[in-house]
Amino acid sequence: MAGSGRKLVHFGPRQVLPCPQLPYNQDVNRGIRLVILLFGPPGCGKGTQGQLILDWLPARIPAISTGEMLRAEIAAGSPLGVQTKSIIEAGVLVSDDLVNQVLRARISRPDCENGFLLDGYPRTVEQAEYLDHVLAERGMPPPVVLHLDVAADVLVGRMMSRRHCSKCNRMYNVLTMKPKTEGICDDDGAPLITRGDDREDVIRDRLQTYADVTRPVLSHYPHDRYFQIPGERSTHYVFEEITEILERFLAEEAAIEHPASASTAMSLPPATSAPGATAGSHTTSVPPAASVLSATSVTDQL
Repeated sequence: MAGSGRKLVHFGPRQVLPCPQLPYNQDVNRGIRLVILLFGPPGCGKGTQGQLILDWLPARIPAISTGEMLRAEIAAGSPLGVQTKSIIEAGVLVSDDLVNQVLRARISRPDCENGFLLDGYPRTVEQAEYLDHVLAERGMPPPVVLHLDVAADVLVGRMMSRRHCSKCNRMYNVLTMKPKTEGICDDDGAPLITRGDDREDVIRDRLQTYADVTRPVLSHYPHDRYFQIPGERSTHYVFEEITEILERFLAEEAAIEHPASASTAMSLPPATSAPGATAGSHTTSVPPAASVLSATSVTDQL
């Protein structure tokens, strides 16, 4: 990327990457709020990128998944948790209304004051509309939607290469993260296995379900809040694309909350597109159904 003018994000073990062009002190960062929706099919690297985002942000925000919310309510024995547990034990899908109530309860906690990252919600247009309402009610900014898009054939190849330890469940990949001894877990010496849901037919069914369910949700968001990012590239490249997008929104929030301090920060350039995309913007059209995770099964909810 030499000579392209793009900011490089340097990686290192457990390195926290600050946002370099924002007012950089605790008082200013306390008022910056950001809501991130992370979308992507299974195998796209969403979990890795989500953790990198959380480590990089100047203010700490929690990562929240639908399953985490439901499990927490059940473990707490709250009225919502009791209701959720009875529904799941009956083998019935958890309704939008119940998931929405659990979401409202979760984001009302103090750790969400500066925002949060949502993974697995919203999964329907109705949930997206409900989230819009709750954010407006709480005076939070509209969400920034990050969509890691990867071609189905690439995802199938990635997931068919996965292996799991039969004892500790540690995951390997025969292409990118091999064990020291073929077929044997590095940690406990147990044999590695291929899970049943890593078969090609199962993977393609999951991808199609994800595309069918997610497409209308992505279409709900305006083009200036939705960013489609090529997820087939390296982890470093994808994260660089993400940070360029988020820097812009963090700078806008800083200007709103602390105009005097923000005025001393360097102006941020518009987020640049991946090579081959239209100059000056990321791709914002919702892609063809090429990639996907079942959004309706009880297994995915938990």
